Amino acid sequence: MAKDNKHRQKRAKGKRSETEAPGKAGSFGLPTDDQDWEAKEARWRAILVDQAKRALALRSKDREFHGLEREFRDHQAQMIVDYDRTKDLKHPRDIGESREQILRKFLSSSGYLPSRYAVSDRSVRVASTTGHMSREIDIALYDKLDTVTLMNREDVYQVLPLESVYGVIQVKSRLTAHTIQDGLANLASFKSLDRKTPPAAGFSISIGQKQSDRGFGLLFAYDSDLSLVDIIAEIKKFADQHKRREWANFIFVLNKGFAFHGEANACIYANEAIEAIQSLQMQGRPDRDGLGLYSFYSLLLELLRNTGARPAVIDSYLRLPLVADDRSYSFSMGLFREFGVCQKHGDFARKISHDQLEKLVSWCRTSQPINWVRAHHIAYGQPEDESAYARQPGEVYIYNPKGLPLSEILTAPTPSPFGEGIVRSLAYDAIETEGMTILIPLLYTVTEGIVSGCPKCNKEAGRETEETVPEKG
Repeated sequence: MAKDNKHRQKRAKGKRSETEAPGKAGSFGLPTDDQDWEAKEARWRAILVDQAKRALALRSKDREFHGLEREFRDHQAQMIVDYDRTKDLKHPRDIGESREQILRKFLSSSGYLPSRYAVSDRSVRVASTTGHMSREIDIALYDKLDTVTLMNREDVYQVLPLESVYGVIQVKSRLTAHTIQDGLANLASFKSLDRKTPPAAGFSISIGQKQSDRGFGLLFAYDSDLSLVDIIAEIKKFADQHKRREWANFIFVLNKGFAFHGEANACIYANEAIEAIQSLQMQGRPDRDGLGLYSFYSLLLELLRNTGARPAVIDSYLRLPLVADDRSYSFSMGLFREFGVCQKHGDFARKISHDQLEKLVSWCRTSQPINWVRAHHIAYGQPEDESAYARQPGEVYIYNPKGLPLSEILTAPTPSPFGEGIVRSLAYDAIETEGMTILIPLLYTVTEGIVSGCPKCNKEAGRETEETVPEKG
């Protein structure tokens, strides 16, 4: 009986390569000039599967258990039967959920995943301490013992912390050009998230490399009318438009086989190895012997064992930062500065755009920080006190491109709340971003439109930005 086993035996730094193959597939690369290639592959598969069934039937007469091969062939056959049964469902949502449940049931009930790994029983979103969140994900694999649920809605939707999630799987019934792009985009929304805490020292590693500090993302489908060559072309199109860290670790179609990102004669599936690709050459491996589900399981288990996970630091999720595209920031005074008050429209959210945040960070990185107490002493004209600065360390960056005196931009005359005339009050926004505390004088906030104003006023005036100075909290 012919077998494709080399891909399960050769392991080095997240890469696999092989030179076996009947037909014209050669290594993992697929031919693009042979119109009959798919038909030839189907004939090869029929021959190899038939041989396997006959050999396994004879083995089964001698003993009850003779290896995992028969078990996984049975699981794969049953999944196809279950998939076909769902075709009777009418509502698209019911069809999608039922097909997610087929894979979810295999992962959670077959007994092949170690009990340390939990499989989500519903759709999830994954949250990062940066304030960013993934799109809705079909299946998440997470630490069973230490993961907490950050949000739960009626047993149909939950939010999990990024630190505790090993990886995610997006399930598609039938791959088309659209579903490939959509599924890969969902995976990218997870893989682009940043863990701000290091992974825990963990489980032993099967391929001799340190554990990845980021989770993996897999695209699983049952069927496709596209050829494996066409599927790979769509994946390549996505890869050309996205960062390497956002690429899926691999793509699997139950009735066809695998697609990998790679280089010449090498399939690459580990995060760090994917990001090190110099010259992308997409790779495919047809499922020639009907053991595709086992290969999927084998790779999944390896990725699980080579991905770090740790308990979430819950305090980091109490109040998440605000987000501006790929950046995030927090107002140092928290909720008191996150909103402004419009006399016409009431409360509105104060926001900083990605471009404004980029401008602030770029300028501050070229300036010198100052002790925050010293900054206030200068602003109020008080004498310096080195002992006070030593007792209250902490540096801030003051956004001041015009080089104005701190006494003119960090404070402003305001009516005393106790009716005692005019007093000088602090007049700046303070934000935390990129490991820096940045003071933004309201002078710049208003004149440069750094913080957004009332969106309804802006819409009425036909302007995109207009600053309304918030009430002081």
